[in-house]
Amino acid sequence: MPINPPEEAVALFEFGALIQRSDDIFDLWHDAQNGQNTLATYCATRKNIPLLKKKWDEQLRITQNALRLCPYPTQAIQTSLYVLHYLHIIK
Repeated sequence: MPINPPEEAVALFEFGALIQRSDDIFDLWHDAQNGQNTLATYCATRKNIPLLKKKWDEQLRITQNALRLCPYPTQAIQTSLYVLHYLHIIK
């Protein structure tokens, strides 16, 4: 099933990147124990958590902007943005 319009594909890609960054943070201990290289493990081993937070916040803004470009009803976009806002609060 194709994703239509293309703006939606971009928004979904960016949302997926945000979720992956979130998952890497959540799995940090496990990934470090198993030698998995992620941005989270990289920042943690270098004691540079501010960089990890900065990268997560950047991806959040990219995702929010991509959602705003989708040609859908304002209410649908706002609902998606509220979900992102919630993720930002709990991180």
